[in-house]
Amino acid sequence: MAEESGLIVDLGYWILEQACKQGQTWLKSSVQPISMAVNVSSIQLEDPNFIQRVSEITCETGFPSELLHLELTESVLAENFEGLAKVLDNLQSQGIKIVIDDFGTGFSSLAYLQHFNFNSLKIDRSFVTGIEGKPRNQAIVDSIIQLSSVLSFDVVGEGVETEAEFDLLRNKGCHVIQGYLFSRPLGVVGWADFTADLEDFALNPLSLRTE
Repeated sequence: MAEESGLIVDLGYWILEQACKQGQTWLKSSVQPISMAVNVSSIQLEDPNFIQRVSEITCETGFPSELLHLELTESVLAENFEGLAKVLDNLQSQGIKIVIDDFGTGFSSLAYLQHFNFNSLKIDRSFVTGIEGKPRNQAIVDSIIQLSSVLSFDVVGEGVETEAEFDLLRNKGCHVIQGYLFSRPLGVVGWADFTADLEDFALNPLSLRTE
């Protein structure tokens, strides 16, 4: 509804601003850098003021641009390759990371890799759920991890809910994991309580680095 009405542009800027404000608050009380990921729609990227507003928001909130991750779904990349590539390159020149969410679910996943430079690919949970008993899914995940390594992309396994899924992805070389195995979504208070219980705050509960 927000996209259809056009409200997504102003709403998106407000969400980005709130996320950066909260991220900066957490940074002040943390001994480790905390990255903040924000989803972006295709309509937002089409806004001619998008690059400038993102830069203004990071400056106004004080949140380091190199810790900001903008997540796009593959559907966002379906049109205007050249124009969008320039927008993403400009954002990356500011240090902002570009992440492709739900990778592998689009019809032209590999085609996008010819036109865009990403920082991370997130393997869609549909390939991860029960992967230990699905040889075809394992082959697909293997291919994504190997491709990401060659292209110097980070790769994230989404939707990890069991130890078996975690162990298999880790053994295949997927070193960033996200899912309910570590925590369900948390509010600000819940996050503070959760991280307070961690003996080593370098262990990020939403993106566990196993390397």
